[in-house]
Amino acid sequence: MPSHADLDQLLAAAADLDAHAGNLLAAHTAADAAAECALGGWAGRSRVAITETAERWAALTTAVVARLDGHAQGLRTSARSYAAGDEAGAQVLAQIRR
Repeated sequence: MPSHADLDQLLAAAADLDAHAGNLLAAHTAADAAAECALGGWAGRSRVAITETAERWAALTTAVVARLDGHAQGLRTSARSYAAGDEAGAQVLAQIRR
């Protein structure tokens, strides 16, 4: 069965993932800054709870951004690999036609 890949769509999806990762990181950075500013009004266990929660969220955000980046890179690699395989196949067929 022949296969087909829309390389432009793979690359566009990778760019979308890059944008989502960037937006997530920007939103988290803004929320983290707001939480940091708000800490001045908290003390004791409440302050510790807010700090620990922010740290957990930062770790989760880092992990999600890394996964999005990895998926985007995988899409780009797939597009390049498919294009290289397609080119190699075209060269083989060109040799056969001679």
